[in-house]
Amino acid sequence: MLRRFVRVSIVLFFCLAAVLPATASNGFKRKHIVKKNETLSAIAKRFKVSVRQLKRWNRLRSSVIRAGRKLVVYTKKKNRKTHKITYIVKKGEYKWSHVARKHHMTVKRLKQLNRRVVRRLRRRKNKSLRYGQKLTVERRGPSVRSREIGRPQGGHLQNGEVLESGYGYWVRNPKLAYGTNEMITELMRCLPKAKSRWKKTGDLMVGDISRRTGGHLKKHRSHQTGRDADIAYVMRGKQPRYFKKATRSTLDVVKTWTIFKCLLNGKRTELIFVDYSLQPALYHYAKRRGANKRQLKRLFQYPRGRGRPTGIIRHSPKHKDHFHLRVKKAAKQS
Repeated sequence: MLRRFVRVSIVLFFCLAAVLPATASNGFKRKHIVKKNETLSAIAKRFKVSVRQLKRWNRLRSSVIRAGRKLVVYTKKKNRKTHKITYIVKKGEYKWSHVARKHHMTVKRLKQLNRRVVRRLRRRKNKSLRYGQKLTVERRGPSVRSREIGRPQGGHLQNGEVLESGYGYWVRNPKLAYGTNEMITELMRCLPKAKSRWKKTGDLMVGDISRRTGGHLKKHRSHQTGRDADIAYVMRGKQPRYFKKATRSTLDVVKTWTIFKCLLNGKRTELIFVDYSLQPALYHYAKRRGANKRQLKRLFQYPRGRGRPTGIIRHSPKHKDHFHLRVKKAAKQS
């Protein structure tokens, strides 16, 4: 009797798993139209998922699919469209790597887009770019760029981009999750880091960023130009579905620092507001991981006191239950 009960329970579990909708932890929802002679295994390989997942998401019983069928796929990375734009070389940007780094491209890809320029430089036996030269570069995100006007404490946002729930994080209120393209890029790039490395990590909650047009947001002094975002700390044990106060014993320092390190290495981060009581644990972990005195001084306000306006990671009241990310103002595009 007990064996029969166990068998029935297992069957019911798998039946429920097959019909339950995928959640944000599966990643970004995308639609794919099956092409001629395309197989499920080929589609799975392309999106880096399993055939079993494809079947579950689309309630498929067979591996045979017809061309033209629409499939739902959840991926870890959002499919942000790439746009080609003309960029004018600035003073001091005489190397291909200078322009490539600025636009988050590889030198190889930049040269592929500018083959005529490459050939012209070869004929002249000159490898250096010159001031005022026009190059084609790629830019990810909406075709119309966002624009922040004014200060974070008194401004507004134009053409804001909304953050959708994705792999490793979920958005509490999409109506208040509009940011600059730079902010959305950084969140999409860094928030999945902890879950990508530790699969059992719970999804982080993303709180308020800005309204669609920016401006005053209730309960916030800033969050007016799309450059500010509130994000939950990674906690030890089960990740709460709300902002919960962290302590030295409950904060998962390793996973939190993994996200912070990504944000700091991206060169777009201006400030990360963290309660002063939580900074020592992050400071000493960064030190153990190889950060030298000069780097620690630049990154942390600790141990100079919570009143000193120094360091990228610094104290601000009411930040025990979440950290506050502020990205730099976007550089003007030519």
